[in-house]
Amino acid sequence: PAREAVIPSRPIRPFYRAWSVADALLATGDSDVLAVAGGNRESAKGHLFALLTGTPADFQKVHPLLEKHRIGVNHG
Repeated sequence: PAREAVIPSRPIRPFYRAWSVADALLATGDSDVLAVAGGNRESAKGHLFALLTGTPADFQKVHPLLEKHRIGVNHG
């Protein structure tokens, strides 16, 4: 359910949304984002994308950062 709120399967394509969310996370400049992404700025976007679109356990590694930065999450 949490992933569906951030990366809905419809009406937009989920992979495009995941790349946008990964970009937004990197744009925060948060060192925690880089740490979750593997610590390598060059491959960080790919790692974030893999976490966002991977297993539910992978997504849960990123979800606290999405909440922290209010990215892709409806906060009313």
